[in-house]
Amino acid sequence: MPDAGEAQLRFAEAVARCEADPRQVESVRALAPPPAEPPNELDVRWAMLTLAADLDREAGAGAAGPDPGVNRDDSWRERYGALVDAGRAFPHLDERIRALGKRLRELEDDGVLPQTMVARSPRKPAP
Repeated sequence: MPDAGEAQLRFAEAVARCEADPRQVESVRALAPPPAEPPNELDVRWAMLTLAADLDREAGAGAAGPDPGVNRDDSWRERYGALVDAGRAFPHLDERIRALGKRLRELEDDGVLPQTMVARSPRKPAP
């Protein structure tokens, strides 16, 4: 059985593969470890990949309608908000995170995802 360091290295390699080919996200999703607290850069990159894959899946549903397994509430905004919070520690990822926010707004405007407004203040680190 691999140790934690080896497992983290394998996950890092899997994330890099998914960044190069986003179609790989679904095959890696079940292998992903729970995020660290606070999230590290690898966790943030993985959260970006899974949110992008889920948004693409919803957008691709087209005439078939939305994925019945996907929440139709404000969970999209919550996921994005948590990603923004976690991403603050990694400013070099800001542009990619903002692009996901733009994609989310486009899908809301197109009626693919429900429009919601989530008012929240920045989360404070756990003591």
